[in-house]
Amino acid sequence: MAKKNRAEKIVDVSMVPDWMREFFPKAGTSLPKWRTDVLIPHVLEREGVCWVEDCWKNPSDVHEGVVTRGDVQGWANKYRVQVHVPINCIALCKECHKYAPSRKEVILWAIEYYGLWVLDWFEALPFTVNPIRGLIEEIRGNIWKG
Repeated sequence: MAKKNRAEKIVDVSMVPDWMREFFPKAGTSLPKWRTDVLIPHVLEREGVCWVEDCWKNPSDVHEGVVTRGDVQGWANKYRVQVHVPINCIALCKECHKYAPSRKEVILWAIEYYGLWVLDWFEALPFTVNPIRGLIEEIRGNIWKG
């Protein structure tokens, strides 16, 4: 069987619950417009205050917490926009942005807030080498251990 090219692996939104699909950008979406019009208002409304514990300031920034923009350098835009979805983004105030939480913290929060399906979604991203695969496997193992 021939090895699949990264570009052939398209993120499958069928695993995304219906109520969440409006918050996932479609292929061809203008990224700056998407972030301004849909993502940022949703994330700020969802959280209301800075994500960092004991910081009650108004958030002004949206941070890609699990898969970063750097992780997807070189991807076609139709895949790169997948970084800018609510399960991957948290709201931070300007002071706390420099102390952004770890990928693991954000994944555990996303599971608690949205459900276990987020692990499947992160695994389905079209990485050549997935930088979070080990972390996802660790979290799955811990979940099944109880």
